[in-house]
Amino acid sequence: MWALISHSLRTSAEEVIGFQRTPKRNPWYDQECRDATAAKDAAYGRTLQAGATRAVVEVYRSRRRDEKRLFRRKKREQERRECESIESSRDRNEARNFYQRVKRLTQGFKTGGVACKDDDGNLITDAEIVLRLWRDHFSSLLAGSGHDDYGEYDPQTPIYGTDVDVPTPSHAEVKDAIQRLKNNKSAGADGLPAELFKAAGDMLVGSMHKLISKIWLTESMPDDWNHSMICPILKKGDATLRTNYRGISLLPVAYKVLTSVLCENLKPHAEALIGPYQCGFRPGKSTIDQIFTLRQILEKSCENQIDTYHLFVDYKAAFDSPRRDRLYAAMSELGIPAKLIRLCKMTLSNTISSVR
Repeated sequence: MWALISHSLRTSAEEVIGFQRTPKRNPWYDQECRDATAAKDAAYGRTLQAGATRAVVEVYRSRRRDEKRLFRRKKREQERRECESIESSRDRNEARNFYQRVKRLTQGFKTGGVACKDDDGNLITDAEIVLRLWRDHFSSLLAGSGHDDYGEYDPQTPIYGTDVDVPTPSHAEVKDAIQRLKNNKSAGADGLPAELFKAAGDMLVGSMHKLISKIWLTESMPDDWNHSMICPILKKGDATLRTNYRGISLLPVAYKVLTSVLCENLKPHAEALIGPYQCGFRPGKSTIDQIFTLRQILEKSCENQIDTYHLFVDYKAAFDSPRRDRLYAAMSELGIPAKLIRLCKMTLSNTISSVR
């Protein structure tokens, strides 16, 4: 069923919308610039001929100066147009467009180098070796290593959750999950962005509802949904060190619809378990009150000259390699329905990642 849905979406998108072309890196470089460059190159070619006089060389130098002046003028005009466009976006409260244009104008051009350093600090430029280094890096990061501190645990331990009946998702739940998808996000390996799902209409919602209902009952999802693409994003520091990158996984949008429906079914159970101390990442709550309380404690401690001790914990890559078997066991101990635990296990089993 998913193969038919994805084929229909892709075919319709190619016929109606088409593919987006990569924008020109230098939009100011027009036909006038090309003519100036051609005139300069022709003058330079005449200087290479035998018997070229000083006048020929001067003509070439004049053409070169004219080309540089033209390029500078075109760049200034392009920058002025960009600034006017940025100001217009600000006046229309188009925040996304505003910040994108500011970033493009201030950041400039960045080379997309493929070189990186190996474990010994040697700079590697061979493309195949670089890909292998990235694969090994994310394999060790995501697969995890050294779980001796967790003690003995049998990963084949069966799941004993509560026997609460979990009905299949309704048509409205699937429709809401599709509408909650965020726009302007990169698509997964299948190349189908969220905008296609949101604009496809009720026919797609009905097909996705049938597919998700089948997955819910059989506890088996399409193999394509197990494939994610990892895009390394530089955080800060040396661009040749792999540890300075954060891996962003691009997941299929249809998989996100399924997990969104599953998340909405898990929320009532989680809200009943989480105490009022947890305010971050919860709807209708914020950490503002907790920050205010902490500030009050600091002010009163300083006023009364009382020592205070603060512990700031920053777990590096805390969510990259969790013990999934421990996660399922914890969910079972907390009384999460066994059906939801098995569905969570299904979404995290047999996953495949590739580095882009």
